[in-house]
Amino acid sequence: MRGFLLKDKRSSRNGVELSDILAADYLPSGFTRSWDLPTWEAEWQAEMDKQLAHITFEREKKWEHWKWVPRLESEIRPRGRHS
Repeated sequence: MRGFLLKDKRSSRNGVELSDILAADYLPSGFTRSWDLPTWEAEWQAEMDKQLAHITFEREKKWEHWKWVPRLESEIRPRGRHS
């Protein structure tokens, strides 16, 4: 996730640029990110790298939100809480 948030260039493998998504893809050209992530870096960077291995433009499975969001939400949302 740190790479997603802070990298300006995509990684490459065997000389080929990977299709990783970066926060920079959503920022205006020339925008300088000014956020600081001390808690993220100290507490969560390594853990999230383990849990969220990769965010990429390439997909093997089509994301159909109308099909999956209700099901995933029901698994994630704590039982008995409606907010």
